[in-house]
Amino acid sequence: MIYFWTFAGASMALITPDLVYGWPDPNYIMYMITHGLLLLGALYFTIVEGHRPTIASIWKVLKISVYVTLIIFPLNYMIGGGANYFYLRYPPVVGSLMDFLPEPPLHIPFFILFAYLAFWVVYLPYLVRDSVRR
Repeated sequence: MIYFWTFAGASMALITPDLVYGWPDPNYIMYMITHGLLLLGALYFTIVEGHRPTIASIWKVLKISVYVTLIIFPLNYMIGGGANYFYLRYPPVVGSLMDFLPEPPLHIPFFILFAYLAFWVVYLPYLVRDSVRR
């Protein structure tokens, strides 16, 4: 689960950061370091510890992601203020793939589809390696 969320989510966060400040602001540096460390942690557990993802885990993590989304959506409104976890209330300030989706909350089904496709993309190295070994 961590592998998929990290490589699909944290890598997207690094590519299109939702930041109003830039280098060398400490918030920018911390944002980049923490998201980069998430990727390193996922790499550590898959390469060093041998916890590799499987095709079955794609379905498990997608199902869990949908459940988490159903919990986070109302929580964003209950917390109030600027709470926007998973970008379920409004799109990020900076440009991202959400610019091509309908306005929230109508974007949620597309988010789920995008997550499913992103999970397959990050699983692709294992899929290729397994097919080459056969």
